[in-house]
Amino acid sequence: MSKLRVNLQTEPNYYCEAVMCLYESKWNQVEEVEKADKRYGQSKEKLAECIGRIKEYRDKVIGEIFQGRSFGYLMKFVDSDVSKFPYLLSLYFYCAKQFDSVTNESDIDKLIGGFVLERIGEVVELGGITELRSIDQVFNLINSPLFDDNEMMLILDTYGNRHKLYNCMKEYFEITIPILKNNFYIVERDFNKSIAVMSKIKEWDSFYSYYSTKFDDDVSLLNVNCGIMLFNKIRSFTNKDKGDYSMVGMKYEELKTWERDAIINNGVLLEYMKALADGTRLKILNVLRNKSMRVKDMASALNLTAPTISHHMYILLRLGIVEMRLGHSGDTVLNEYTISDERVEEICDLIRSITSNG
Repeated sequence: MSKLRVNLQTEPNYYCEAVMCLYESKWNQVEEVEKADKRYGQSKEKLAECIGRIKEYRDKVIGEIFQGRSFGYLMKFVDSDVSKFPYLLSLYFYCAKQFDSVTNESDIDKLIGGFVLERIGEVVELGGITELRSIDQVFNLINSPLFDDNEMMLILDTYGNRHKLYNCMKEYFEITIPILKNNFYIVERDFNKSIAVMSKIKEWDSFYSYYSTKFDDDVSLLNVNCGIMLFNKIRSFTNKDKGDYSMVGMKYEELKTWERDAIINNGVLLEYMKALADGTRLKILNVLRNKSMRVKDMASALNLTAPTISHHMYILLRLGIVEMRLGHSGDTVLNEYTISDERVEEICDLIRSITSNG
């Protein structure tokens, strides 16, 4: 029996989709997948068929949303690195149901201030601080070699201009969500098909574990959305007070199955060796040998920035060499990484198979 209970949403989360439109305008993941025939082991025609309606939907809504508009201030927060958890998506997940309940500037201070504090706490110890009161306080917390310059500026901008950021996001949602709803018919059939498949999942623990993600027992109810714009990824967010959320791309399972088959058929060991042929990733695995660790702990142990660690963890996660565990311990959000013993044993077996005399 699965311990993880899931609240599967049968309608799109248009707020999340709106956030992802900002990123998709810069990423264009549809185009990237179309070109990745070697990665997925499928012809470009097959990939185009798989995501054809998503491409039509993407091009139409992006065209309508950005026609005569630039949303320049919001785009400052949009990173072009697709391996990262989208910053504004994590902000929305944190705000979640409280986003529309804001009535005054004090509410914004608590909501976005809480997000910034949690973000900082993922990298450095907070020293008992439970509420942010000034930009100087924020600067003192992030004045650490564990933050790179870009992350520092992002956090300072988020807190220093929190009222502007909230109001810009609210205005953006008012413009964007009607456009998304009006064009949903393009992908409705594919979306409903994905929902039907996901509705049959009985062991959600096993589902996430297969894709190198585990949830602690304290994550008892996970709110799951089927992603349209984020069609080829899974992104999960945990917070004891704000709720636990996950977005599963509507084409994720299909694309991931193709990718894994392609790795096996085209030399799985070579893919693993490429991931391990990096000094930093070997150092990361070394510190993970005997215990689970958070990004900030690995960054501190290896004297690297948290974004650098996150970049390498994405590569190790994609191949299942490490696993991610999400949950909350007391008042602390718990995002820890550990080595996958099963995957390491698989790599060792592959090496034995080509070196043994038998």
